[in-house]
Amino acid sequence: MNEEGKVLKWLLTSSTKFEKVSILFTELFDRLGKVDILCLDNCCTWKNKMKEVDKLQNIDIKLDLFHAIQRITKCLDKRIEKEAAEDFAMVFRRKGDILKERKKITPNVAVLLRNIRRFEWKWLKSNPKSKLKNKEGVKKEVRNLKRHITKGCLSDLPIGCGTNKNERIHRKIRKFVKRDHMSILLAYCLLLRFFFIHNNVEEDTTINLTHEIFGLKRHKRDILVKKQPNTIYQPIPVTKGAHEYTKVSHDMDVMNQINIIGNTFKKVVSLKSSLITVDKLLSQGMSCHRAEFMDTEEESISTLKEVLDNFDLELIPVVADGNCFFYSTYIALVLHDNEDMKKQLETVGINLDLGIIKTVSTMRSIVTQELQCNPSKYKPYLQDKDISRYEELAEAMRNNGEFASAIGDLVPRAVANVLQVQFQIFTSLYNIPVIYIHPDSSPVVEAPLLLAFHHSGSGHYDVVIAGIMVK
Repeated sequence: MNEEGKVLKWLLTSSTKFEKVSILFTELFDRLGKVDILCLDNCCTWKNKMKEVDKLQNIDIKLDLFHAIQRITKCLDKRIEKEAAEDFAMVFRRKGDILKERKKITPNVAVLLRNIRRFEWKWLKSNPKSKLKNKEGVKKEVRNLKRHITKGCLSDLPIGCGTNKNERIHRKIRKFVKRDHMSILLAYCLLLRFFFIHNNVEEDTTINLTHEIFGLKRHKRDILVKKQPNTIYQPIPVTKGAHEYTKVSHDMDVMNQINIIGNTFKKVVSLKSSLITVDKLLSQGMSCHRAEFMDTEEESISTLKEVLDNFDLELIPVVADGNCFFYSTYIALVLHDNEDMKKQLETVGINLDLGIIKTVSTMRSIVTQELQCNPSKYKPYLQDKDISRYEELAEAMRNNGEFASAIGDLVPRAVANVLQVQFQIFTSLYNIPVIYIHPDSSPVVEAPLLLAFHHSGSGHYDVVIAGIMVK
């Protein structure tokens, strides 16, 4: 099967030993003239045997990514250890490649080793809450995979290169093969017809499938009918160039931005594996973000832009003077321009018409009051050494430019509670591309405020707006 899921060659055989199936590859090589990559679940064994066949010596043998991930997931209880399984799958993704389907080739050896060490640190070493049932089994499989990674068996795998499509087609075949005994000739005829329809139904969905399945019981739903692909949201394009949004004004295309914000929210929510609540993030700690795993500022910003590209959004930088979160929130509020939002802002004493400087000062005072009046909401997320200084840290948030402190990470949640708004914060954090912050009470508007955060240094917030994707 090739990277597009087309069956190129098939063979009825009594076993999958190299001696039995090598003719399949030599004949395929003769037909195509060249085979670049072959993905297998026993790559190293076959790599040595391929060298003994002249025509197959130059084929790049890789470990199949589907089976590589299965080596770990088979050791996990998917009902209660789903997060660990999702984390491991992301080991083989490049930065910013966060959607359900992989969109880029797998990283090089150095990045893969770095990613898998992150996984080890988070789930097997540092986090006392990660009580995996079969931790020893996971450790063993991780060690084995590291050897394959070091040999280059999992690097630079093209999109679609793997046996997951093979496994899906195997399941379809088993549905009708297991129902009855059949001769080899009948099996050959059935498979020939099956593969022909499989290869052509992708191109011509109007192909008519006969109701006769050679005497075998027909299923309620024909196993060969192509499923319709899931609809993927396409954002509403903006009419102005991105550079025109660097200055916030009320005459901009506000309604267009609001529609995009709402639809982006729906798209992110549908991406369950990439969505994490701020409560969960704060409670599990940042143990997987050790200094040895931290990106440089340039790498962090690059990763963040790649994450935003998945949602057709664009980053607009704000001044990094300790007020970046408040500046970004102010601009996001202006972009909403919602009457319900304005009423809520008036209730808490915020008037956007006074300008960004005065509004930021007001927001700081309101946040300080929220932290001081409701310590029980925020103290549990602080480390023991900072709890005794809570009042001091809360009062410091009143000062212009104060943010990079133990309580700084709690400010977005405090603002969400005071303003009764939701935040979606796109980040460059490893395997946490989107953080979702919901107020304790019902939000005044459904669409969230969109911000961006890159974690290099002491961290920095920017504004997120709709971008124009030139394709």
